[in-house]
Amino acid sequence: MTRLFKVSSFRAVLLYLALFLASAGLAGSFLYNQIDASITATGDNLVWRDAAMMSQSYQRGGVAGLRQAVQQQSQVNPDAVYLLADSLGQYLAGNLSAFPTPAQTSVAAEGWQVIEQSAGKVRARLLRLDDDVILLIGRDLTAQQAAMGQIRQAFFGALALLVVLGLLGGAVMARQSLARVEKINRSLRPIMAGDFSARIDSGGAQDELADLESQINAMLSRIEKLMAEMREVTDNLAHDLRSPLTRLRGRLDAMRADTTAPQAVADSLADIDQLLGVFSSILALSKLDSGLAEQTHQPVDVVALVDDVVELYEAAFDEAGWQVDYQAPRNGVPVMVEGDAPLLAQAMINLLENALAYGASDKAALRVSVAAQGADVAISVADSGAGVPEAELAHIRQRFVRLDDARSAPGNGLGLSLVDAICRHHGGRLELSPRQPSGLQADIILAQRK
Repeated sequence: MTRLFKVSSFRAVLLYLALFLASAGLAGSFLYNQIDASITATGDNLVWRDAAMMSQSYQRGGVAGLRQAVQQQSQVNPDAVYLLADSLGQYLAGNLSAFPTPAQTSVAAEGWQVIEQSAGKVRARLLRLDDDVILLIGRDLTAQQAAMGQIRQAFFGALALLVVLGLLGGAVMARQSLARVEKINRSLRPIMAGDFSARIDSGGAQDELADLESQINAMLSRIEKLMAEMREVTDNLAHDLRSPLTRLRGRLDAMRADTTAPQAVADSLADIDQLLGVFSSILALSKLDSGLAEQTHQPVDVVALVDDVVELYEAAFDEAGWQVDYQAPRNGVPVMVEGDAPLLAQAMINLLENALAYGASDKAALRVSVAAQGADVAISVADSGAGVPEAELAHIRQRFVRLDDARSAPGNGLGLSLVDAICRHHGGRLELSPRQPSGLQADIILAQRK
């Protein structure tokens, strides 16, 4: 039972039940008073009707006629109370033998008197027909009090029944909630043991807990994917770092015996620079993916930025014998985005480096373009190399993923991953598509600044 009070649904039922009982109590009290007032008003009207009838009897037959009317009404209407007396209080007629004492009488609203008797209460009016005739006429409240007592008992009985049913309903709801929670706990135990493929079965339910279970399953799918990517990153990292570290160790070992080995020193420094580049890229990716990268978004002229990057790599393209087709708007109207200029320049540099490394062909050609597409801006870099199979397009943007044909080329498989992270950091996206007849096209899509 103690556990039930810890269940939010049971506490909610108790709170609702308390509010409902309070509302029902107020409504019941109002109805009770209205019923009592209505019955009292009906009885008062009967008393006034009898009083009018007695006044007419007195006017027609005097005291004798009034005594006869009182005796008849006392026999016909046993709930009525009559006492006819003279000015000295001497009994003349009626079913009440004497006037009540002051201790037995209390005055109610509008001049009504409430008389306390051993048999019950009487609500009456005292009428003076003339100087020598006094008539007390009223009605017995015993039946009314009994009826109101039954109404009170029925009302409190109904409240008690509501309490019992509310507690039982709350207990049932709480046990159902506990059963669903226990089911979720059972489903999560294999996951805590390391089986990230386990999922929670909602059983076809369509309630708030089913929505929670759906969100948990989505989270587990994301965790499972991240764990798989982490294992793949670890394997690829071990594979890619083993070779430069082995070479570096061999060179340093040889340098212990030969201190005149400038080429070995240069090669070792190159390997160290490669390792530092890998770890710098990993750090940058981690900051971007975790949201820890500094938010320094400012207005950036995309055309001016791409102009600078293409000009920076112009010598490299000429040395490699590449033909570069660069197209950008030249109407004097800047194409603006909101972003971090150094990061966007890094993304552009990574695409150009990627094209230089893997996009070579007999007739090496590169097309770079900047174009406005509705509310977006597209920065495209398209090479004429061997391209990437469509089945691999979804994977090459992952960390340390390198195609088998590219394993022999320099690189670490982080270039496109960093570009993709920079695009997502700016609320954009990286689109990769094969180019005909051969090659790869990479598009950075960013929202134009309004």
